[in-house]
Amino acid sequence: MSYVSRTRVAAALGLLSIILSILGLVIHGYPTMGAGGKEIADWATTTNQQQFETGIYIEALGYLLFLPFAAWLWSVARGAEDGWDWLATAGFGAVVLYVGISVVDNGIWSSLLDGARHGTDPQTLASIRDIAVNLFRGTLLFGGVFFIPTGYVLFRSRALPRWVGTAAIVIGLGLLVPPLAFLAAFLVWIWTVVVSLYLLARPGAVATVRKSSGAMAGPAAAGTRS
Repeated sequence: MSYVSRTRVAAALGLLSIILSILGLVIHGYPTMGAGGKEIADWATTTNQQQFETGIYIEALGYLLFLPFAAWLWSVARGAEDGWDWLATAGFGAVVLYVGISVVDNGIWSSLLDGARHGTDPQTLASIRDIAVNLFRGTLLFGGVFFIPTGYVLFRSRALPRWVGTAAIVIGLGLLVPPLAFLAAFLVWIWTVVVSLYLLARPGAVATVRKSSGAMAGPAAAGTRS
């Protein structure tokens, strides 16, 4: 498979990951933010459990499909500049945790619904909800650790157009600041969609930028010819 083809596949998976994540979220929904235990119990009685579980599963697939997209970014960043590949590797380790914990977190929401439907005490339901919310906030920290070093290496090396790395750094910093984290999480979706569409439209852009660097000219040129 040529380098351009691999780029297209990675971009398509990145785009699909966001589509599935949003679709799953729309299908299952969540209780109202800040809802008390009684409100959570009322939410459970009006929620179709099969629909909820289907939405959770679709969203989990979306999270998992983000991994190969992130792995492609890691491979580009890792090979972009000698001496900085450890940053890209640290970022990829963080995104693996981000995805894994996100899937586990949705499992807690499933348990919350199941517990509410079986008469769990309202205060216990509120506590379970708080665990799920705080765990989600923790995943955003891992997201920040992925975006900041990956974006820095991409910006410094110009392995991708510099706006890709710049935006990744800004989003990553936002994910690390609690008041901005939820907004930054929304920007992750936008960034992934924009970058994926850009790479689908211009899959050779990576090779073109890499050719501009003497250290990367050989691998990039070989990849585009294969």
